[in-house]
Amino acid sequence: MANSLFLLSIIILFIGFFFMGMSGVSYRWRAFRNKPAWNGNTVVFLAIGLVFFIAGLALVYIFYPYR
Repeated sequence: MANSLFLLSIIILFIGFFFMGMSGVSYRWRAFRNKPAWNGNTVVFLAIGLVFFIAGLALVYIFYPYR
């Protein structure tokens, strides 16, 4: 049970990484197309990514199996 919770927390952490990466891609794509870079989905992806990253980091700390 503890290992499955640890794996779920790792998945949540990587979802946070994914959304923060999508934020960077969106930022660079909008800057490349000569549009305001911080408009669009950039801030939304960053906010979602930070929430998932912080939650995943806390869960990894809680459910880390080797103490």
